[in-house]
Amino acid sequence: MGQIIQAITTLFGHHKLKILAVIIFALLFFALLFPRTDLADLITAQIVRATGVYIQFDELDFDLLPAPGFEAHEIRIEPRGVPALDAESIEASVALTKLLGFKLGANASITDLFKGNVDITYSQGAKTQAGSRREDIHLRADNLDLEALSKYLRDAGMLPVKLEGKVTTNLNASVDPQFTEQPIGELSLEAPRFALPGQTITINFNGVPVQQQLPPLNLGRINIKSAKLNDGVLEIQEATIGDAKSDVKGKIKGTLGLRFRRTPGGVFPEMTQANFEMDLNVDKNFMERNQKSVLGGFLILIPPNAKQETPAGTRLAFRMRINRPGEMPTFTPL
Repeated sequence: MGQIIQAITTLFGHHKLKILAVIIFALLFFALLFPRTDLADLITAQIVRATGVYIQFDELDFDLLPAPGFEAHEIRIEPRGVPALDAESIEASVALTKLLGFKLGANASITDLFKGNVDITYSQGAKTQAGSRREDIHLRADNLDLEALSKYLRDAGMLPVKLEGKVTTNLNASVDPQFTEQPIGELSLEAPRFALPGQTITINFNGVPVQQQLPPLNLGRINIKSAKLNDGVLEIQEATIGDAKSDVKGKIKGTLGLRFRRTPGGVFPEMTQANFEMDLNVDKNFMERNQKSVLGGFLILIPPNAKQETPAGTRLAFRMRINRPGEMPTFTPL
Protein backbone atom coordinates (compact mmCIF):
# COMPACT_ATOMS: atom_id res chain seq x y z
CA MET A 1 0.00 0.00 0.00
CA GLY A 2 2.82 2.40 0.82
CA GLN A 3 4.41 1.77 -2.59
CA ILE A 4 1.10 2.51 -4.33
CA ILE A 5 0.68 5.79 -2.46
CA GLN A 6 4.28 6.75 -3.23
CA ALA A 7 3.75 5.98 -6.94
CA ILE A 8 0.60 8.12 -7.07
CA THR A 9 2.37 10.97 -5.26
CA THR A 10 5.29 10.80 -7.71
CA LEU A 11 2.91 10.77 -10.70
CA PHE A 12 1.02 13.86 -9.60
CA GLY A 13 4.12 15.64 -8.37
CA HIS A 14 6.15 15.31 -11.59
CA HIS A 15 3.59 15.05 -14.39
CA LYS A 16 1.11 17.85 -13.68
CA LEU A 17 1.42 19.39 -17.15
CA LYS A 18 0.90 16.06 -18.91
CA ILE A 19 -2.16 15.33 -16.81
CA LEU A 20 -3.49 18.83 -17.47
CA ALA A 21 -3.00 18.31 -21.23
CA VAL A 22 -5.01 15.09 -21.11
CA ILE A 23 -7.81 16.88 -19.24
CA ILE A 24 -7.89 19.71 -21.80
CA PHE A 25 -7.98 17.32 -24.78
CA ALA A 26 -10.75 15.34 -23.06
CA LEU A 27 -12.74 18.55 -22.61
CA LEU A 28 -12.21 19.45 -26.28
CA PHE A 29 -13.39 16.01 -27.42
CA PHE A 30 -16.38 16.20 -25.07
CA ALA A 31 -17.39 19.74 -26.11
CA LEU A 32 -17.20 18.97 -29.86
CA LEU A 33 -19.05 15.67 -29.83
CA PHE A 34 -21.56 15.98 -27.01
CA PRO A 35 -24.92 17.59 -28.05
CA ARG A 36 -25.00 21.14 -26.64
CA THR A 37 -28.62 20.96 -25.55
CA ASP A 38 -27.93 17.81 -23.55
CA LEU A 39 -24.73 19.35 -22.16
CA ALA A 40 -26.61 22.47 -21.04
CA ASP A 41 -29.14 20.26 -19.26
CA LEU A 42 -26.27 18.29 -17.69
CA ILE A 43 -24.56 21.49 -16.44
CA THR A 44 -27.83 22.79 -14.97
CA ALA A 45 -28.51 19.45 -13.24
CA GLN A 46 -25.02 19.34 -11.72
CA ILE A 47 -25.30 22.92 -10.42
CA VAL A 48 -28.67 22.15 -8.83
CA ARG A 49 -27.29 18.98 -7.25
CA ALA A 50 -24.17 20.69 -5.87
CA THR A 51 -25.65 24.03 -4.74
CA GLY A 52 -29.43 23.83 -4.81
CA VAL A 53 -29.39 26.79 -7.22
CA TYR A 54 -31.35 26.45 -10.48
CA ILE A 55 -29.98 28.28 -13.54
CA GLN A 56 -31.72 28.98 -16.84
CA PHE A 57 -30.09 30.34 -20.01
CA ASP A 58 -31.05 30.74 -23.66
CA GLU A 59 -27.68 30.16 -25.36
CA LEU A 60 -24.53 28.28 -24.37
CA ASP A 61 -21.09 28.51 -26.04
CA PHE A 62 -17.86 26.75 -25.13
CA ASP A 63 -14.27 28.00 -25.08
CA LEU A 64 -10.97 26.19 -24.69
CA LEU A 65 -8.55 29.12 -24.91
CA PRO A 66 -7.10 30.78 -22.94
CA ALA A 67 -8.78 28.36 -20.51
CA PRO A 68 -11.60 25.81 -20.71
CA GLY A 69 -14.94 27.44 -20.00
CA PHE A 70 -18.33 28.50 -21.29
CA GLU A 71 -20.41 31.58 -22.02
CA ALA A 72 -24.16 31.71 -21.45
CA HIS A 73 -26.68 34.42 -22.33
CA GLU A 74 -30.02 35.62 -20.90
CA ILE A 75 -29.31 34.19 -17.47
CA ARG A 76 -31.81 33.59 -14.70
CA ILE A 77 -30.47 32.30 -11.36
CA GLU A 78 -32.96 30.96 -8.82
CA PRO A 79 -31.37 30.39 -5.38
CA ARG A 80 -33.40 28.79 -2.62
CA GLY A 81 -35.22 31.13 -0.27
CA VAL A 82 -34.44 34.41 -2.09
CA PRO A 83 -35.74 36.06 -5.27
CA ALA A 84 -34.35 35.12 -8.70
CA LEU A 85 -31.45 37.06 -10.26
CA ASP A 86 -31.36 38.10 -13.93
CA ALA A 87 -28.28 38.96 -15.99
CA GLU A 88 -27.47 39.50 -19.65
CA SER A 89 -24.60 37.00 -19.78
CA ILE A 90 -22.07 35.05 -17.74
CA GLU A 91 -18.64 33.92 -18.89
CA ALA A 92 -16.89 31.33 -16.72
CA SER A 93 -13.59 29.48 -17.04
CA VAL A 94 -11.34 27.12 -15.11
CA ALA A 95 -8.54 28.75 -13.08
CA LEU A 96 -5.56 26.90 -14.56
CA THR A 97 -3.14 28.01 -11.84
CA LYS A 98 -5.37 26.35 -9.23
CA LEU A 99 -5.82 23.27 -11.41
CA LEU A 100 -2.05 22.83 -11.57
CA GLY A 101 -2.08 22.64 -7.78
CA PHE A 102 -4.99 20.16 -7.93
CA LYS A 103 -7.44 22.55 -6.32
CA LEU A 104 -10.79 23.68 -7.65
CA GLY A 105 -10.82 27.22 -9.02
CA ALA A 106 -12.82 29.31 -11.47
CA ASN A 107 -13.19 32.82 -12.87
CA ALA A 108 -16.51 34.36 -13.88
CA SER A 109 -17.69 37.65 -15.37
CA ILE A 110 -21.37 38.61 -15.18
CA THR A 111 -22.80 41.35 -17.41
CA ASP A 112 -25.85 43.49 -16.57
CA LEU A 113 -26.44 42.27 -13.04
CA PHE A 114 -28.30 45.05 -11.23
CA LYS A 115 -27.43 47.14 -14.32
CA GLY A 116 -23.70 46.73 -13.59
CA ASN A 117 -20.89 44.22 -14.14
CA VAL A 118 -19.45 41.71 -11.67
CA ASP A 119 -16.15 39.77 -11.80
CA ILE A 120 -15.65 36.80 -9.46
CA THR A 121 -12.63 34.62 -8.74
CA TYR A 122 -13.24 31.44 -6.77
CA SER A 123 -10.83 28.87 -5.31
CA GLN A 124 -10.68 26.29 -2.55
CA GLY A 125 -9.21 27.60 0.69
CA ALA A 126 -7.94 26.22 4.00
CA LYS A 127 -9.80 23.62 6.03
CA THR A 128 -11.96 24.56 8.99
CA GLN A 129 -11.63 22.91 12.40
CA ALA A 130 -14.67 20.80 11.50
CA GLY A 131 -12.84 19.48 8.44
CA SER A 132 -14.79 21.24 5.68
CA ARG A 133 -12.89 23.38 3.20
CA ARG A 134 -13.35 27.12 3.03
CA GLU A 135 -14.11 28.87 -0.26
CA ASP A 136 -11.94 31.89 -1.12
CA ILE A 137 -13.79 34.52 -3.15
CA HIS A 138 -12.67 37.77 -4.74
CA LEU A 139 -15.47 39.90 -6.11
CA ARG A 140 -15.43 43.23 -7.93
CA ALA A 141 -18.73 44.89 -8.78
CA ASP A 142 -18.73 47.99 -11.03
CA ASN A 143 -21.50 50.59 -11.20
CA LEU A 144 -24.28 48.56 -9.63
CA ASP A 145 -27.60 50.42 -9.64
CA LEU A 146 -28.61 50.93 -6.01
CA GLU A 147 -32.31 51.23 -6.82
CA ALA A 148 -32.33 47.78 -8.47
CA LEU A 149 -30.03 46.28 -5.81
CA SER A 150 -32.01 47.65 -2.85
CA LYS A 151 -35.30 46.40 -4.37
CA TYR A 152 -33.83 42.90 -4.61
CA LEU A 153 -32.59 43.07 -0.99
CA ARG A 154 -35.97 44.36 0.22
CA ASP A 155 -37.77 41.54 -1.60
CA ALA A 156 -35.33 39.11 0.06
CA GLY A 157 -36.02 40.61 3.50
CA MET A 158 -32.42 41.80 3.93
CA LEU A 159 -32.85 45.60 3.73
CA PRO A 160 -35.65 47.84 5.03
CA VAL A 161 -35.07 50.94 2.86
CA LYS A 162 -34.99 52.09 -0.75
CA LEU A 163 -31.70 53.44 -2.10
CA GLU A 164 -30.71 55.40 -5.18
CA GLY A 165 -27.35 55.92 -6.91
CA LYS A 166 -24.41 53.83 -8.10
CA VAL A 167 -21.87 51.74 -6.20
CA THR A 168 -18.54 50.04 -6.95
CA THR A 169 -17.09 47.56 -4.48
CA ASN A 170 -14.20 45.12 -3.96
CA LEU A 171 -14.56 42.12 -1.67
CA ASN A 172 -12.09 39.45 -0.56
CA ALA A 173 -13.67 36.75 1.57
CA SER A 174 -13.01 33.27 2.95
CA VAL A 175 -16.29 31.47 3.58
CA ASP A 176 -17.14 28.17 5.25
CA PRO A 177 -20.07 26.93 3.11
CA GLN A 178 -21.53 25.13 6.15
CA PHE A 179 -21.19 28.30 8.30
CA THR A 180 -19.87 26.35 11.26
CA GLU A 181 -17.27 29.15 11.25
CA GLN A 182 -18.04 32.77 10.42
CA PRO A 183 -16.72 34.36 7.20
CA ILE A 184 -13.47 36.31 7.12
CA GLY A 185 -13.07 39.16 4.66
CA GLU A 186 -12.25 42.72 3.69
CA LEU A 187 -14.40 45.18 1.78
CA SER A 188 -13.90 48.55 0.11
CA LEU A 189 -16.77 50.57 -1.36
CA GLU A 190 -17.18 53.73 -3.41
CA ALA A 191 -20.57 55.29 -4.18
CA PRO A 192 -20.18 58.49 -6.22
CA ARG A 193 -23.93 59.12 -5.87
CA PHE A 194 -25.96 57.88 -2.90
CA ALA A 195 -29.41 58.95 -1.70
CA LEU A 196 -32.42 57.70 0.23
CA PRO A 197 -35.71 58.83 -1.36
CA GLY A 198 -38.66 59.76 0.85
CA GLN A 199 -40.37 56.55 2.02
CA THR A 200 -42.25 54.79 4.78
CA ILE A 201 -40.14 52.37 6.83
CA THR A 202 -40.80 50.06 9.77
CA ILE A 203 -38.61 50.60 12.84
CA ASN A 204 -38.32 48.10 15.67
CA PHE A 205 -38.71 49.94 19.00
CA ASN A 206 -37.94 47.44 21.79
CA GLY A 207 -39.61 44.63 19.87
CA VAL A 208 -42.60 46.68 18.65
CA PRO A 209 -42.74 47.43 14.88
CA VAL A 210 -43.62 51.09 14.21
CA GLN A 211 -44.09 52.69 10.79
CA GLN A 212 -42.32 56.01 10.22
CA GLN A 213 -42.09 58.40 7.29
CA LEU A 214 -38.45 58.87 6.27
CA PRO A 215 -37.68 62.19 4.52
CA PRO A 216 -35.43 62.37 1.45
CA LEU A 217 -31.74 62.26 2.38
CA ASN A 218 -28.99 63.13 -0.09
CA LEU A 219 -25.58 61.89 1.04
CA GLY A 220 -23.86 62.58 -2.28
CA ARG A 221 -20.76 60.37 -1.99
CA ILE A 222 -19.80 57.44 0.25
CA ASN A 223 -16.27 56.05 0.48
CA ILE A 224 -15.31 53.08 2.68
CA LYS A 225 -11.57 52.49 2.25
CA SER A 226 -11.46 49.32 4.34
CA ALA A 227 -14.00 47.31 6.31
CA LYS A 228 -12.78 44.02 7.83
CA LEU A 229 -15.00 41.10 8.88
CA ASN A 230 -13.63 38.61 11.39
CA ASP A 231 -15.33 36.32 13.93
CA GLY A 232 -18.74 37.93 13.43
CA VAL A 233 -17.54 41.54 13.80
CA LEU A 234 -17.36 44.05 10.93
CA GLU A 235 -14.81 46.79 11.68
CA ILE A 236 -15.10 49.96 9.62
CA GLN A 237 -11.80 51.75 10.01
CA GLU A 238 -13.07 54.91 8.30
CA ALA A 239 -16.06 55.79 6.15
CA THR A 240 -16.42 59.22 4.57
CA ILE A 241 -19.87 60.41 3.56
CA GLY A 242 -21.11 63.46 1.70
CA ASP A 243 -19.72 66.32 -0.34
CA ALA A 244 -20.23 70.10 -0.44
CA LYS A 245 -23.88 69.77 -1.55
CA SER A 246 -24.90 66.91 0.76
CA ASP A 247 -27.52 67.12 3.49
CA VAL A 248 -25.10 65.30 5.82
CA LYS A 249 -21.33 64.94 5.54
CA GLY A 250 -18.55 63.69 7.80
CA LYS A 251 -16.74 60.57 8.98
CA ILE A 252 -17.82 57.33 10.65
CA LYS A 253 -15.82 54.50 12.19
CA GLY A 254 -16.57 51.62 14.52
CA THR A 255 -17.81 48.04 14.69
CA LEU A 256 -20.96 46.16 13.78
CA GLY A 257 -21.76 42.69 15.08
CA LEU A 258 -22.68 40.76 11.95
CA ARG A 259 -23.17 37.01 12.05
CA PHE A 260 -24.35 34.79 9.22
CA ARG A 261 -26.57 31.81 9.90
CA ARG A 262 -27.72 29.02 7.64
CA THR A 263 -31.42 28.15 7.65
CA PRO A 264 -33.50 25.81 5.46
CA GLY A 265 -34.40 28.90 3.41
CA GLY A 266 -30.80 30.02 2.84
CA VAL A 267 -28.09 32.07 4.52
CA PHE A 268 -29.05 35.30 6.28
CA PRO A 269 -27.05 38.05 8.06
CA GLU A 270 -27.98 38.99 11.61
CA MET A 271 -26.93 42.20 13.38
CA THR A 272 -25.98 41.54 17.00
CA GLN A 273 -24.61 44.92 18.21
CA ALA A 274 -23.22 48.26 17.00
CA ASN A 275 -20.61 50.68 18.32
CA PHE A 276 -19.85 53.69 16.08
CA GLU A 277 -18.09 57.02 16.43
CA MET A 278 -19.58 59.73 14.20
CA ASP A 279 -18.40 63.24 13.39
CA LEU A 280 -21.05 64.75 11.13
CA ASN A 281 -22.05 68.15 9.78
CA VAL A 282 -25.78 68.50 9.08
CA ASP A 283 -27.03 71.18 6.69
CA LYS A 284 -29.03 73.96 8.40
CA ASN A 285 -31.96 73.82 5.94
CA PHE A 286 -32.14 70.03 6.26
CA MET A 287 -32.28 70.32 10.06
CA GLU A 288 -35.10 72.89 9.89
CA ARG A 289 -37.14 70.85 7.39
CA ASN A 290 -36.98 67.66 9.43
CA GLN A 291 -37.41 68.72 13.04
CA LYS A 292 -40.72 66.80 13.26
CA SER A 293 -39.65 63.79 11.20
CA VAL A 294 -38.17 60.49 12.38
CA LEU A 295 -34.72 61.99 11.74
CA GLY A 296 -35.60 64.90 13.99
CA GLY A 297 -36.59 62.43 16.69
CA PHE A 298 -33.29 60.63 16.18
CA LEU A 299 -31.36 63.89 16.62
CA ILE A 300 -33.23 64.67 19.86
CA LEU A 301 -31.65 61.54 21.38
CA ILE A 302 -28.16 62.97 20.86
CA PRO A 303 -26.97 64.82 24.01
CA PRO A 304 -26.74 68.64 23.77
CA ASN A 305 -23.02 68.57 24.60
CA ALA A 306 -22.47 66.46 21.45
CA LYS A 307 -23.94 69.25 19.28
CA GLN A 308 -22.29 72.44 18.09
CA GLU A 309 -24.03 75.11 16.02
CA THR A 310 -22.08 76.37 12.99
CA PRO A 311 -22.88 78.97 10.28
CA ALA A 312 -23.74 76.14 7.84
CA GLY A 313 -25.76 73.99 10.26
CA THR A 314 -24.98 71.68 13.18
CA ARG A 315 -21.93 69.60 13.96
CA LEU A 316 -22.66 66.28 15.71
CA ALA A 317 -19.78 64.41 17.40
CA PHE A 318 -21.00 61.35 19.28
CA ARG A 319 -20.72 57.62 19.94
CA MET A 320 -23.72 55.41 19.20
CA ARG A 321 -24.16 52.02 20.85
CA ILE A 322 -26.70 49.24 20.31
CA ASN A 323 -26.05 46.29 22.63
CA ARG A 324 -28.53 43.80 21.18
CA PRO A 325 -31.05 43.52 18.31
CA GLY A 326 -34.20 45.61 18.76
CA GLU A 327 -32.67 47.80 21.49
CA MET A 328 -32.87 51.58 21.31
CA PRO A 329 -29.48 53.19 20.54
CA THR A 330 -27.70 55.16 23.23
CA PHE A 331 -25.59 58.26 22.52
CA THR A 332 -22.64 59.81 24.32
CA PRO A 333 -20.48 62.78 23.25
CA LEU A 334 -17.00 62.17 21.86
